Amino acid sequence: MRTLALLLLVLQSAPASDLRCEREAEITPVLSDFHDKSNPCNGSVKLQGIRYLCGDENEVDLQSRKFLDELNDAGEKECARFCKNKGRSCTSYFEAPSRCGFTLPQSEAISIGKNDGQCSKSCPGQAFIYCSLYHSSYLQVDEKLFGGFSPNCFCK
Repeated sequence: MRTLALLLLVLQSAPASDLRCEREAEITPVLSDFHDKSNPCNGSVKLQGIRYLCGDENEVDLQSRKFLDELNDAGEKECARFCKNKGRSCTSYFEAPSRCGFTLPQSEAISIGKNDGQCSKSCPGQAFIYCSLYHSSYLQVDEKLFGGFSPNCFCK
């Protein structure tokens, strides 16, 4: 319940006009840790991914699972790209989560989308369907909130 109250506070402080009806699976590297001077490949990074859609209320659970699959695919690709940028011979391993770091149950997705005005009438639906890789800042990536999380992308 505390999480929902915090989410509602954040949503109320962000004007609905700042939200689009949909956000594709965007991946952002956060707090990389590469300190091995002898091997620039050795290290890790936290990859945050966010995906949402103002959609049909009957598809909240199905879409949330689909979003997690999309985020995991995008995370794996970004992890490989990130590690390759460290060096041509660097390899990557992405530790994909089995569930969203944060998501909304159907009743809350409908309430936030419809009653709190996060989904405009021009969107395909009024349920705010959301999934992220980490449970941290909402709709944005704030590095200060990732300190206690384990990395999900490893380079060798």
